[in-house]
Amino acid sequence: MKKKQIKSVAKEPAFYVGVQNPAEVRKTMLEASRELLVSLKQYEHLRNIRAQKLSLYSKYQIQVSNIKSLIAKLQRAVPKHDMDLLSAPKKVEKVEPVVVEAPAKTPAPRAARVAPQHLAAMDEVTRLESELAEIEKKLSSM
Repeated sequence: MKKKQIKSVAKEPAFYVGVQNPAEVRKTMLEASRELLVSLKQYEHLRNIRAQKLSLYSKYQIQVSNIKSLIAKLQRAVPKHDMDLLSAPKKVEKVEPVVVEAPAKTPAPRAARVAPQHLAAMDEVTRLESELAEIEKKLSSM
């Protein structure tokens, strides 16, 4: 039967460094933290704007493709004509109007579909705002 050997761990003595003006150092660190949180908040706002821009861009691309297809249908429905023949007076015939059906509307993206992305970003922003408020509270108490 083997005996377990217990190793004694020798603790090294702790070294402490004296900090002159600890209140000033703490204040400086809190201000730096505040500036960092402000810049993170601005970055989150920029990310939200970029996400909105991409969603609007894709929405407009779909609308433009729908418009192009409607224009193509209209050009096929309108009879082709020669400009010389139009200048001569001609007996007007009744032409039945052609009804072009509008494409089925796609439902607009609801907030519930986009919410997980924006919700996470909004949670991040609110967390940053709360941290910023705490730091400013500490700074004002100094």
